[in-house]
Amino acid sequence: MVDPATGRPLFATRCIELACEACKENGKAHECVHMLHLVPSWQSAERHRKLKIMVRGAATGTTRPRA
Repeated sequence: MVDPATGRPLFATRCIELACEACKENGKAHECVHMLHLVPSWQSAERHRKLKIMVRGAATGTTRPRA
């Protein structure tokens, strides 16, 4: 989103990739743990661990809907 008066972005954004180049090139970005030290301070490692489990489950179809 851009300020129409100045043409500058309204928000500062950061792009943080947690997969190293070697893992991305080898098609293993989803398994990479080499850049986890870059996890932003407002996010916890535990949250990332849970997200990885959910994404893995969604990819393999092993997630179950809540009752």
